[in-house]
Amino acid sequence: MSCLEKLLGELAKDFGKITRWELLCKEQNATTEADKIRLAEQVLAEPPLGSVAAGYSHWVQLQGAKSRPAPPYKPTGF
Repeated sequence: MSCLEKLLGELAKDFGKITRWELLCKEQNATTEADKIRLAEQVLAEPPLGSVAAGYSHWVQLQGAKSRPAPPYKPTGF
């Protein structure tokens, strides 16, 4: 089993981390195994995303959707 396969096994344990890695590979045009390993190690070193929404956001971006900022929160009725 290669180093990259081991890292991908670790990433796959967390939907958010594997999709973050895939997104970084796409954004940075990582084509070599060394680039993919570097990005996998970077993502594994990051703290957990903490929510399914963050992982889903990465997945949506992988599908080609653009993110857009939410409008400012304006409480009403108080």
